[in-house]
Amino acid sequence: MKYNKKDHYHQKAKDEGYRARSAYKLKEILKRYKQIWKKDAAMVLDLGCAPGAWTQVILEELSENVSVIGLDIVEMDGFQDNRFKFFQEDVYEWKPREGLKFDLILSDMAPKTSGIKMMDHLRSVALCERTIEIADSCLKRDGSLVFKIFEGSDLQGLVNSLRKKYSEVDRYRPNSTRQASKEIYVIGIKKHC
Repeated sequence: MKYNKKDHYHQKAKDEGYRARSAYKLKEILKRYKQIWKKDAAMVLDLGCAPGAWTQVILEELSENVSVIGLDIVEMDGFQDNRFKFFQEDVYEWKPREGLKFDLILSDMAPKTSGIKMMDHLRSVALCERTIEIADSCLKRDGSLVFKIFEGSDLQGLVNSLRKKYSEVDRYRPNSTRQASKEIYVIGIKKHC
């Protein structure tokens, strides 16, 4: 399947004022898994937040009382909303402030791809393991986790490990994902430990 950067969702995002087509992936996830968020959710962590499409959706879809902390190694310019605080930092080095807890942790992070399927999968797994580590330390009880991973041999192991920590764990591929893409989203609902 030929890669088309400027497909239907790219144009739709541009027309509707979203920073990236990935906004529609999160919209689909929130619509399908309504139980991962509450209208009054207070704190959301958006890992790998640049260019800001998921942050836009969070601030639209959740209540006016939501606060979002975004983290990325890439600068995120021009995002003006007093409910959002951005940190330009490497996810591997970031340490949450003592006592800081989140209702929802999201990660649309992806590694720089090499074109070597197994290598890209393992790099993606490493990012997901770091996301899970962050969720283990600062996701509230009954909070939820959503992260992107490239499909491969280690996916099932990650899902199995999450089943020990969350009431429900699912894998989901949004319709807005490009057909040729190997990405899938893992959703952990209601952390219980």
